[in-house]
Amino acid sequence: SLDKAAKSAGLTRSDYVRSLIDGRTVQVVRINIDARKIDTLLHELKKSGTNMNQIARRLNRGDRVAPHEFFEMVEEHKAAALKVSGIIDEMRPAR
Repeated sequence: SLDKAAKSAGLTRSDYVRSLIDGRTVQVVRINIDARKIDTLLHELKKSGTNMNQIARRLNRGDRVAPHEFFEMVEEHKAAALKVSGIIDEMRPAR
């Protein structure tokens, strides 16, 4: 349907019809997302964010943080960011 096509293209119905009339190309991309991957990733990001907040609170109170704790937190966060990047790359359409 027209509504489905417009939604798939990320356009309003009016903009979609205008794009067809103007002869512009509208690329419709379907993305299959593994919900389990996303759930696992969200869990890891929340855990990483919680650890980061705990360390920040301790530092703001003037408490000491062992260097290994800080670097472990940074590595967790970097690993989660790499996973986000990987999922985004998987979803990009092939060119």
